Amino acid sequence: MIKKNREKQVRIYSIIAKNPGISLDKISEIIRMPVEEIQINLKFLLRHKIILCSDREGYKRYYLKKTNVGLRVEQSQEIRQKIYGFIEKSPGVYLSEIASEFQMRVSLAEYHLLHMEQNQKILAIKDDRGYYRRYFTKDSEIGFENKKLLSILRQEIPSKIISLLLKKSPMKHKEILEYFNVDKSTL
Repeated sequence: MIKKNREKQVRIYSIIAKNPGISLDKISEIIRMPVEEIQINLKFLLRHKIILCSDREGYKRYYLKKTNVGLRVEQSQEIRQKIYGFIEKSPGVYLSEIASEFQMRVSLAEYHLLHMEQNQKILAIKDDRGYYRRYFTKDSEIGFENKKLLSILRQEIPSKIISLLLKKSPMKHKEILEYFNVDKSTL
């Protein structure tokens, strides 16, 4: 008897989860169970604060109670949307830049990025050294060559060298070394 009631309660719960704000009649119609039996199971779910009931416009409507898990899922989705927007605005961004932008631990930012990567919303491309990853939105129109160029331009020294060469071309290697005041091995 208890097992059958539990199964009915689970069925009712899943219907409410799929159809928030559903009425008693609709639940009865979907499950094909007498209204009295559904009311007994709904009272159990209400008593244990598993679902909520609102009585608007003369009809009782049933909803799931938001739990901590539900709130965490919503917060995670909000954070991921913000991260996605940030990646969209600045393609080729590093993990550390994302973490500092949203003032979160690197491991937490990495967790969200991994989740979005698995859901194929973003792409992670390793840079030339093969260690750091740059993030791009999946549907960005930036081609592979442009992504590579963006990743080079986001690095401080190559970016300065390219801007110098664009201003004062042609230059010799020695002139570039003198301009930046660095050793050969550094450049």
